[in-house]
Amino acid sequence: MVLVEGGLTPSGTRTFLTDLPAPVSPVVREPAVAPYERLRDGFGARLDPDDKATLDRLLDPADALSPHHRTDLFHLTARTVHTARKG
Repeated sequence: MVLVEGGLTPSGTRTFLTDLPAPVSPVVREPAVAPYERLRDGFGARLDPDDKATLDRLLDPADALSPHHRTDLFHLTARTVHTARKG
């Protein structure tokens, strides 16, 4: 383990779970859309036209199938924190 290799003694591990079941609020929807925006902005002209059209639909708040309107959209994450002390 990296902590031990760094000369530390592990002192604990804790996992934090965030579970927001469907349907989620608009505040939760925005981070769900962000990766598609970055993908569209980052690859732009290099995308296949069909892929570009699909991303455009996903990003269009007026499109009923975009994440802006999906009732099955949920948010689930787990973050684990490892702590250690010297020696």
